[in-house]
Amino acid sequence: MARELLFSGDNRKQELRQLKRAFDRIAGTAAALRPGEHPAEPMHAVALIHAERGRGKTRLAMELYRYLAGSCDPDGYWPDDPDMLAEPVAVMPGAERNNFAAEMPFLWWGMAVADSPNPGNTIFGTLDDLLPHLTAARLAGRRQASARTLAAEAVDLATDVGLEMTEMAVEVTGEALGLGMIKRLGQGMWNIGQIVRRHTSSGAEESLSADSQVKSVVDAVMTDLSRLFAPRSTTWCGKPLVILVDDAQFADRDPAMAAFLERLIARSDQERWPLMLLITHWDKELRNVLAADGTQQPRSHVANVLRHATDPREVDPGRYAGQRGGSLHADHYLDVDLGAPVDDLRPALNDRYPGIEAGTATEILTRADGNPRMLEQIMARMERKPVWFEGGQTDNDLTPEGRSAILALSDLPLEEIVLQRLRDTPEDVRSALVLASLLGNRFVVDLVERLSLDRLQHPARSSLEEGESRYRFLRNVSDRSRNDTADFAERLFHEAATEYRRSGLARKEIASLPSDSDLAGALDSLLTGLVQSPDVFAYLTEDDLSIALSIAADRMERHDPASAALALARLVGVEDQRGNPEGAYVATDRFISIAEPDGDRLTNIPSYLLDQVVTALLRRGDRQNAERLVLLMLDRAGAQVERDPENTEWQRDLSISHDRVGDIRVATGDREGARKAFEAGMRIHEALARRDPENTEWQRDLIVSHVKLAGSGADPARHYAAALDIARTLASDDRLMPVDDWMIPELERRLAEQEGDD
Repeated sequence: MARELLFSGDNRKQELRQLKRAFDRIAGTAAALRPGEHPAEPMHAVALIHAERGRGKTRLAMELYRYLAGSCDPDGYWPDDPDMLAEPVAVMPGAERNNFAAEMPFLWWGMAVADSPNPGNTIFGTLDDLLPHLTAARLAGRRQASARTLAAEAVDLATDVGLEMTEMAVEVTGEALGLGMIKRLGQGMWNIGQIVRRHTSSGAEESLSADSQVKSVVDAVMTDLSRLFAPRSTTWCGKPLVILVDDAQFADRDPAMAAFLERLIARSDQERWPLMLLITHWDKELRNVLAADGTQQPRSHVANVLRHATDPREVDPGRYAGQRGGSLHADHYLDVDLGAPVDDLRPALNDRYPGIEAGTATEILTRADGNPRMLEQIMARMERKPVWFEGGQTDNDLTPEGRSAILALSDLPLEEIVLQRLRDTPEDVRSALVLASLLGNRFVVDLVERLSLDRLQHPARSSLEEGESRYRFLRNVSDRSRNDTADFAERLFHEAATEYRRSGLARKEIASLPSDSDLAGALDSLLTGLVQSPDVFAYLTEDDLSIALSIAADRMERHDPASAALALARLVGVEDQRGNPEGAYVATDRFISIAEPDGDRLTNIPSYLLDQVVTALLRRGDRQNAERLVLLMLDRAGAQVERDPENTEWQRDLSISHDRVGDIRVATGDREGARKAFEAGMRIHEALARRDPENTEWQRDLIVSHVKLAGSGADPARHYAAALDIARTLASDDRLMPVDDWMIPELERRLAEQEGDD
């Protein structure tokens, strides 16, 4: 069993016991259920762990994880690692450390909401972490019902989802189940598996398979969780689900999270899930307060969700997901207030520095005033100052000079202590941290690298890696398995690097560092190049581009709104490509607010990007803004064609604009208007296809036109047949792209349905 958290004191241990009791109640009730039984009372529990920064909220939640991994996981499915609570705290263990050959006793899903102007869709960002555990929970449920081995159940499950048995046989040896196999199983089983594969529809596939498009990551996750954790489900796994949402106050900038939590609480009540939901949150944002400037600061979105869920008098639908109120009964809600200081931090200091004389230790602890974060930062600086200890050994007592230095350090505000830690790092690490701070709390490492090469004439990546591995200011720099994005390990560290730069202290101490304005100009130039020609940055993944374009839009919004609009239009397409519709919706909202579709800020935005914005607007049901944008596109494309009738690119833009007008007419039920718009687009597509029959893209456009006309009710059998003939011709000429292999059987099916109706 993992050792107790040394920063807890007696009062934190009491609060931990509350959480343990709540989990044990949920797990016991779930274990006693018979298959298909619907409990009379809810099983779920929601624990709000709140205090101001530095009081140990995340640590308390993760101590529950360590209790579960150490005491409730006899087969060792989850890693039992005391270092998980080292700075920075990781709220979700990497799946590569799990033992998938063991039976899962509970599912833990930890999510940390990013402290960033654009935190992104936190849920989407953790789907890779969640997916293998959904599959493991399904295997555990099957094994519990059948009493067969996990390996046997995995082979059967592989057959169910259409994986080759020969492939599975290679990866299943006795009881050994690997992460790769578990992920492939999950990609075939779950709604979120489709998202993780980064497969979304576009072009003709959108018009043929619109019903299969993922319109909401939240929808996909809720459906998958319900399959596993609703006792009446035929695929009920019988295991508890524990979800941690860390730093929930930042979710105001992540609208998907508030919608998810509102739905999660309501559905877990309705369907009686064995859910334990942990939410960490800053105190002030839980209530309406008057800010220093006299303005009213409203409570956070998550606080609103909890108020609505816990108030039995609430009759109005929730503001984020339309769920009913009062779905969280008082005896299932734990208000864990960590406002009081930790009553005894001595074990933490003694464990790390056992040789410090008792009186000196008492003085340090008195200055820390029961704040775990304060003591942690004091000790982190001591770690880099062995000269303060007798014989240079940190196991020994302090020298007189060391004692004076530490007591002086302990008198500083927390922010000053962190700044001192930053100044202890080598010059190259400090330079890299300064450059990264320009991009924000979350940044793209390769952009920092380019900025460093441009202004400092040396690379930054290895220095950033040292800032992570040795000094723990950053995280995710070294792990490039998914993308090249990284974060400051916490808000304090980004604030320290920013203050170091803005105060001018960085330039005084680092002679090679340019001025703040020079660095900002270089970054803006780099981001402008990215927004104008992202292909030049082809090495960036879609995840990297998402962060980079968000940063660009933030920086450009005030001084160059037209470029900010272009960045956001590109961001809409990137989010769709990576399977994050909620991210596309957020970018679309920002685009509409900045671009002023009736103004001049769309002049330099290509039509294909505007079309991506329209697609997102239509998918979400915002027909008003979609129509404004489409009519503007139509006018612009018509004027361009009038100026140069031979320009085939402008001709194609005009045809796409007509198609989009038709889509909007379909959405409003105006079939006649849709037919006329689609026919106008069809005439252009046909002319282009006759002009160059070898142009596969134009032939594909013609397929789209036929399908759209068929969908509008205009002689569907004839148009499906025409589309099928084109697709078959492309296939016979080996010009049908592999991504379109589904097209012929789908068109054949639709044509057969029409002929059957006739």
